[in-house]
Amino acid sequence: LASEALQRWRRQSSAVRREQIDEEMSEETRPSEGTQSAQSSAEAKSASDEALKPEEKLFGLRTLLEALQVSELVTTETIEGPFQLNPGEQAPLVCFQFKMSHFVCKVYLAAGAEEGTRHLKLQTIFEDNRNSLIEEHRYFMANEWNSSKPYTRLQCGSRDRGQTNVFTLEYDLLCPVQLPHYSGVHLLASTLRMWYTSMMACVLHIVAPRDLPFATHTMIVENTLSVAVREEDGLQNEAC
Repeated sequence: LASEALQRWRRQSSAVRREQIDEEMSEETRPSEGTQSAQSSAEAKSASDEALKPEEKLFGLRTLLEALQVSELVTTETIEGPFQLNPGEQAPLVCFQFKMSHFVCKVYLAAGAEEGTRHLKLQTIFEDNRNSLIEEHRYFMANEWNSSKPYTRLQCGSRDRGQTNVFTLEYDLLCPVQLPHYSGVHLLASTLRMWYTSMMACVLHIVAPRDLPFATHTMIVENTLSVAVREEDGLQNEAC
């Protein structure tokens, strides 16, 4: 009974947070009073005509949550959030955590750098406990992935004071605020399918047997960028 009560309390708290954060994010897209007063009469007439149409929901926090809930690849019971990571800030940064198969994923939603956009980031972390891989090898594997996959980005690092090696896979997407809600759900559903395929391919890339290179003189020469220094640059007496 205590467990069921705790689950109900968490669901109610998440619903309240979704309402509050969604309201904050929607307020960013509302035009200021000065902008509204500067509209022409033709624009005002167009707006009044559109007001007669049924109000259509636009892309937002509810769109992301619904896309996670309807995706056949997401384990619905594992969806947690939304969590606001920067409370008190004018532009909220919101995070959901969920599982796809046995991969623990996070998705972040924030205001985009360009006006009228939302920045969506998908992220998952793979742990690699192989002691035979040195840091240079892991960087080589990450760069090899990034050079052939233009949409996702693989980074390597460590945690637990260097005891555990990790690879972080990320995918960034800019969504227009004026995107209709249901179009956004379809867009994110296809994005989640692509993301799942990318995670599977990335795991196979990490564990695939390969002959890893080492820093031979030939490799250094072939990968060195030569830049000509002109006399007017004033660098002839510099040592590097």
